[in-house]
Amino acid sequence: MPLNSIRELHLHGNPWTCDCHARYLRRWLDKVNPSRAEPPTCAAPSRLRRRAFEAVPLSQFACPPQIREGARTVTAWSGDNVTLSCSVSASPEARVRWTWHGRPVVNGSVSQPPGTRYRVFEHGREEKTSLLTLHAVSESTAGRYVCDRP
Repeated sequence: MPLNSIRELHLHGNPWTCDCHARYLRRWLDKVNPSRAEPPTCAAPSRLRRRAFEAVPLSQFACPPQIREGARTVTAWSGDNVTLSCSVSASPEARVRWTWHGRPVVNGSVSQPPGTRYRVFEHGREEKTSLLTLHAVSESTAGRYVCDRP
């Protein structure tokens, strides 16, 4: 039997975790709209406990971002170009930011003193990779660059 031919569905009474893994079910219920005696309710996460599926906005069916950094240490000579990478898994899509000495690294900006140019390239959505390229590095731009979410 095709799923779209279901007329009645009983999902209540189950300990539903209303996170990114249940998002597909929430979308399907909105689309097909089978009759339900009682709506399914969330058991977790705690902020959504006892709330009916349809009372929870789709954006709340989310999972915390998982950040995986690339190489921990990169060594370069003055004048070299260096690319740092970081991958983020998140649903919904997460924003990524790079910081250096606690300050945001802005795409297209130039370091002070002038010299190193920063470029950020991102691809993907829920599985996103962010690449930070430092053009013409120098001693003044050495340090710890951090990939995180704002």
